[in-house]
Amino acid sequence: MGLIKIRAWLCAGMILLPAAAGEQTPPAKDKPFPERSAEQVEAAIDKALEYVEAAQGADGSWQNAYRVEREWETQWALLSFLSNGHTPRNGPYRETVEKGLAWLAQNADMTKFLDRYGRDVEVTRVRSLFTLLQAVGFGTVKVQNQDLVILCERGVQELLRLQHRNQEGARIATQDAEFLAGGWGYVEESYWCTLCLLSARQCGIKV
Repeated sequence: MGLIKIRAWLCAGMILLPAAAGEQTPPAKDKPFPERSAEQVEAAIDKALEYVEAAQGADGSWQNAYRVEREWETQWALLSFLSNGHTPRNGPYRETVEKGLAWLAQNADMTKFLDRYGRDVEVTRVRSLFTLLQAVGFGTVKVQNQDLVILCERGVQELLRLQHRNQEGARIATQDAEFLAGGWGYVEESYWCTLCLLSARQCGIKV
């Protein structure tokens, strides 16, 4: 199944550090990027995934240093595992991924994609749907009695309803030059909504 996958940005230790202050950086042709073997890259990713796993909370979610944005942090943590083939059924992080998906499925309402003003699409909530769709695409149908397929179908139908609402002229986003007719508001919102629909189609969900 040809899913839309995001290769995790987890190449720890592969970042080139800037030159020290006052030190002249040699031309790129004289200082090529160091060659890394596939084994080194995979080892760096594995090390980063271990770090992400250790940061998971007892309830299955992740949060930032300020103990907020749990839905946002949990999405990216789960995508880092899923994009590397780790699911509740495969790989050494099965329990970690299952707990994270269960938390996201329980806390991300797939019937509410608008902000508190009822005007703009919340990208964070749409990205939660995308994360759940990725899990379904990898064969994860249920986690801790949560039916991910039903949740995804519900979310997809809501996105389609909101797009139709836009086309009828009841614009969700503020009316300015950035608004795209037929989309879901601004470019970023429309981008994630479109990814969700493409993923849903590839998962066999009617779009």
